[in-house]
Amino acid sequence: MAIQVFKLKGQPVLETPEAIYIWVRKGPYLTAGRGLWPGSPLGFGINREILDLATMRGKPIRIINGDRFDRCYEATGQHWFKFVLKHNATMERKGVKLYLLQFSPDHFKTIRMDVRPIIVRLRLED
Repeated sequence: MAIQVFKLKGQPVLETPEAIYIWVRKGPYLTAGRGLWPGSPLGFGINREILDLATMRGKPIRIINGDRFDRCYEATGQHWFKFVLKHNATMERKGVKLYLLQFSPDHFKTIRMDVRPIIVRLRLED
């Protein structure tokens, strides 16, 4: 499979044979989990279509966080769905329902890599 770049509900997505990448320009939502889960309220939110795509294809989701060009953060779609169900972790943003996952080492694995080429491809789609 070749690398593909496309949009799902307005969110640019890059799919490789290994993973599905999205770039969250401003970083995690600072108060996403307030009242939803214990611990830090930091969380990332993605739309259902991205979760479904990752789960259907059996690929991890890799989040590029703002201007952190030397890493991304990886979670599986299955883990993300379990967290959403357990904590009722959803919110609406600009008319799109987002599924939230707490930003912590319990849920994300750090992948060290140069993400600048991926950001360039995603920006071209945006």
